Amino acid sequence: MTVSVRASGAEKAFYIETSDDDRMWTVVQEPPIGETEPGIHVCWYKLDTRCLVAPSASGLRALGEGEHYYRYDRTGEVPVGEWRVTEPYVYCISMKTELAGDACGIREGSPDICLQPFFSGWTAYCADCGDSILRGNVYMSYEAAKSLSVLDVDKGYYYLCPSMRPVWEETESGSQVTHYVRCGHLNRCWGPRPHKCKEISYNRYRVVYD
Repeated sequence: MTVSVRASGAEKAFYIETSDDDRMWTVVQEPPIGETEPGIHVCWYKLDTRCLVAPSASGLRALGEGEHYYRYDRTGEVPVGEWRVTEPYVYCISMKTELAGDACGIREGSPDICLQPFFSGWTAYCADCGDSILRGNVYMSYEAAKSLSVLDVDKGYYYLCPSMRPVWEETESGSQVTHYVRCGHLNRCWGPRPHKCKEISYNRYRVVYD
């Protein structure tokens, strides 16, 4: 496994999968069944739920005299300071994605939506500058978020619906038999993009005399 979404060995192997061409990564988890309260599924988290990955990371310090912030395109591995829920209530409803599955080595299940809930969407924040890293959300549990400490922005992200959908088949006797298959609808997919990381630099002045 070459995707640089760093976690401890067992957790990384459990949560992370890559596309067939190794250019994309995803988190694979079957959502728990049931509701914690009417209309609120156990796979959902409240808005702004936080998961600290690097508690010592505080982002950039305040500017000193003669300093300014600047941004640059950061590629490769970016350390995660924390994950934060920015999309709490999510269903398998997306019909459009940025990238075609076949072009990215993604083996989509059903092309149809199943309307079942899956995990809330988390945004990753850089341990060095404190700003968001990815161009969208990653759908996963709190435990998975806690295990993902480094993201490789040179790889894209995709998400296949992990819910089970019912399939009805008619037997020779005319009765119907129901069995369940993994939905696998491609709900999210985007390509790699550099992280717009922020740093501190000294101001530079040029003195011009008339």
